[in-house]
Amino acid sequence: MRLVSSDAILLDIRTLADHDQVVSMITPEHGRKSGVARGSKRKFSRYAGQLQPLARLQVTWFERDGRELVRLRDVNLVQSAEYLRSSLEDILLGAYLAEHAQKLTEEADDDHLFYRLLDRCLDALRDGGDRSVIARYYEAWSLRLTGIFPAPVECPSCGGRLLDRVALLPRDEVYLTCSDCHSPQAGDERVSREVLAFLIAISNRSPAAMTELDIGETCLASVEELCRLVRRRFLGFELKSYMVMRETLETVNASSREAGHPVTDAG
Repeated sequence: MRLVSSDAILLDIRTLADHDQVVSMITPEHGRKSGVARGSKRKFSRYAGQLQPLARLQVTWFERDGRELVRLRDVNLVQSAEYLRSSLEDILLGAYLAEHAQKLTEEADDDHLFYRLLDRCLDALRDGGDRSVIARYYEAWSLRLTGIFPAPVECPSCGGRLLDRVALLPRDEVYLTCSDCHSPQAGDERVSREVLAFLIAISNRSPAAMTELDIGETCLASVEELCRLVRRRFLGFELKSYMVMRETLETVNASSREAGHPVTDAG
């Protein structure tokens, strides 16, 4: 048994027993870890107020070789995630960001880049950045970091610059190609130059810097749809948090339109 300490961002909390919980967290040095917080549901638990989804923590745990679950010893709250509790849109987006990290990272893999991505996106949200831009940045970069959807700079078949050609996402595939190398078929998705420019721009910009650019709603919606298609084709299913977010906000916006009120940001 060894004692380990690390920074962490909490992703998920599940009940294990009457008074215990299992937490999932992502760390810069140890990847995603799952651990048992003994007695965390008790009224006067030492974890009280510490275990907040997407909060930054300083965590110490015991772990043994061959065991997936570690045992938490100490948890100290470093940065609260209360800024993601101020509105329905923020709550839904927070759940989506957390599940994204859960499904696209492997247990105990070294995911320091993914940790940094999530950390910087949370900083940008806390500072009041545009949630739609940050969400699209996070989606695209998370697919890139996990090797699912690399930066769409060149056609993988001919090496030509995609920005100079008609780019397509072939039916049932997770890569972009040019129309010269792929004969368009039913079910293919055409990708606009604005979307390609966004996906290339994130390569050397922080999420906060991306929010300073003039990016239209149509472009952001297209980036969201492209990332959704790639993610779903890779995973084989849709993220539950994404479906809940879209369905909930569509219902809210429909009610707002009927009442003559402004619609909400879908993230």
